[in-house]
Amino acid sequence: MSEQVPSAAPTSSGADIPRPPRRLAKEFRWQAFFQHCAEPLFVLDRRGRLLFVNHAWETLTGMAKEQAHVLVCRRSQPVSANDSVEEIVAHALTPPPEVRRGACGRVRRLVPLSPLHLGGDGKEAGTTPLLYGRGADMAVWWEVEFLPLLQQGEQGGYLIVGRIRPVQAVERLRDKPLSEKLVNLRQQRMERFGLDAWASSLPSLRRLVEQVRLASQVTTPVLLLGEEGTGKQTLARTIHYLSACREGACAVLDCRYLPPAAISNLLFHPSESGNPGVRGLAAVYLREPAYLPRDVQLLLCERIFRPVSEGPSPEGALGPRIFAGCTTPLVQAVRSGRMLEELACALGALVIEVPPLRERLADLPLLVGRLLPRACAGRETPITSLSADAWALLRSYSWPGNLRELYNVLRIACAHARGEQLRASDFPTELRRAVYREPPPPPVDKSLPLEHLLEEAERRLIQLALQRVGGRKARAARLLGIPRPRLWRRMNKLGIADTEKDEEDLGEE
Repeated sequence: MSEQVPSAAPTSSGADIPRPPRRLAKEFRWQAFFQHCAEPLFVLDRRGRLLFVNHAWETLTGMAKEQAHVLVCRRSQPVSANDSVEEIVAHALTPPPEVRRGACGRVRRLVPLSPLHLGGDGKEAGTTPLLYGRGADMAVWWEVEFLPLLQQGEQGGYLIVGRIRPVQAVERLRDKPLSEKLVNLRQQRMERFGLDAWASSLPSLRRLVEQVRLASQVTTPVLLLGEEGTGKQTLARTIHYLSACREGACAVLDCRYLPPAAISNLLFHPSESGNPGVRGLAAVYLREPAYLPRDVQLLLCERIFRPVSEGPSPEGALGPRIFAGCTTPLVQAVRSGRMLEELACALGALVIEVPPLRERLADLPLLVGRLLPRACAGRETPITSLSADAWALLRSYSWPGNLRELYNVLRIACAHARGEQLRASDFPTELRRAVYREPPPPPVDKSLPLEHLLEEAERRLIQLALQRVGGRKARAARLLGIPRPRLWRRMNKLGIADTEKDEEDLGEE
């Protein structure tokens, strides 16, 4: 009896039949997985209707899935404690505009509670909605993340998967919670100035990230050294938002153009500035402090070197933290006489060198991906990619203006683009000419030879004379002081049309 060959055994041809993985062979039951997930999850369609909620979502909101399926999450305006629980939840799950356009998004929503939602014994009537944050605040914050699942060939999200994370600690201002708009703007600003923008595989950028983390843990002044447009101001804000004083304001002062009196009042006399918001200033970024007058530089040195043992200033604090941005090294600024040596020593305690963009060409895809959404913010159809010739153009350019020039170039290219992809022809002509070494257009030759000038003047005089005498050549010749045959020859050579009839000329003669 012949032996049966197993199904997984090689065939007579010697080729192995691949065995499908066991996980792929089984059908993935995503609903069962979502149901047993510990985090509140939900699924919306493009119209904002709830298609699915899991058990954790029902526990958080207190709504059964039968009640949740009737909700339409399209309320963008904030709610109050007098609104119903259905309206509060519908507002909390409403996707922001960028999610409807197909991008991922995250918002914080204020979920108010009021005695109207509670029973007489302090417990909630019916179900137990909104379990998180129960206490004296009577309001909670939810951080809702949205992940749109795009359908091929269509715009916008086909399905939107969401996740809710209750925020335990809520920032308060004068015993009242901040508005949703202010909280979301602050969250977006902190995300914009995060360390993700400086993530790189280059050793110089890794060292820079470690220096930024160190600078965020201390309060000493920080000097940012680099060329124009390398992102020194952005890096100063990143250090500020990573520090413990992130809730305070960070002002930017251009020492080259601002009046020295205004800078001095802001740094040393905030109570006399007349702006109550200045008193909450936590950090100051000084752009090119070498342009400050010598007396202001001395005052700045005294404030930096003020010993901690002297205690706080009369305003109640030692003043805002100092960030300084310079394009030239401190030694060169001191030798040129623009900066005092004492200020250079005070600012040189922690120096962070920001590399130029030409040394970060390996990070160009990450930088373009981060700047491109801001560059095409006003377009109806966002830019999704760059063509191969566009990438070759960007990688071949030297970028003397660094990140600032990159953003401006992308903004101009997005304004000229006709589709969803940037091409090399969309970028400025100066950029393409610098890369491809295209010769400039030849200058227009404005020189005129003497013969041409004389002919042009003669033509205009003859035309003027003919116009004054009504086109009669005999009278025009007498007016010009030349014989009629000569006038005739010059008219033929200069191409002046003859509009006079022969019989009229004979009659005149």
